[in-house]
Parts: sequence; C-alpha cells; structure tokens
Amino acid sequence: MPGPTVAIFGVNPSVAGATVNDQTIRKDLGFGRALGWGKIIKGNKFAFVATDIDRLGMAADPIGPGNDAHIEQIMRDADLHIFAWGAMGKLPRRLRTRWRVMMEIANKVGCKPLCFGTARDGHPLHTSRIAYSAPLVPWSAPL
Repeated sequence: MPGPTVAIFGVNPSVAGATVNDQTIRKDLGFGRALGWGKIIKGNKFAFVATDIDRLGMAADPIGPGNDAHIEQIMRDADLHIFAWGAMGKLPRRLRTRWRVMMEIANKVGCKPLCFGTARDGHPLHTSRIAYSAPLVPWSAPL
C-alpha cells in the first residue's frame, strides 16, 4: 500500500498479535487509514507483555534483552515516528525515566518524534485516548 511507514511507540505490548488486535492496535490502524499511512510498525518502551500496568512494574526485566536494538531498527525502518505512551504517572516510579532512552535512540538515528498532543506532564498522549481529528505535532521531551 502506498504511503509512509509509520512507527508508533507505546508503553508495553499487549496480548494483540498477528491474528488478534486490541483497542490500541485498532485505533492505530484507524489513524493509518485516516492519514494514508502505508504501513504501521508498533514498538514499545518495554518488551514485557501484560495488560495490567502493575504487572509491568513487578517484572524482573521489563525492558527485555535486545529491546533497545529493536527500537532502533524500528526507527530506522520508519518514515514517521510517533510517541504515544501516555502520562508517566501510570507507570511504577522506577520505570518513569525510560522515555529518556527512547530520546537517546531517536537522537542517534536522527528521528524527529511526533505525537497527537501531550498529557499534563508533557508526555505524548496514548493513541487509544484521542480523536482521529487530533493533529500530529512535534514532540519535545519535558524538562
């Protein structure tokens, strides 16, 4: 399908996969249709799979081996890079600075992160929580 390859980065994978979508993936696909994207690649700050964010905090290694390399490759493979992990307050305190690594990787690759707006804490809104009419804007890391 013609159109840009778009990487959307969230918090952690859900149980969605190659044959089953969840609310977030359905919403990401909706954005893709509305905005004429050719391909969506989903990436996540953490590799640990859980539908409950508290379980992410209890995981011994929520980032997972090799996740940073996968994130970097996703960024290299995409034309547009959308950060969409939501407000940091929902994460366990020890995991709230992981966004800094995402920015380091983006800077290394030369990506210019975009988002569909920001939460009160300055972090990019989660795609499942916004209207399809929300504009894509550049995202700057909060100070």
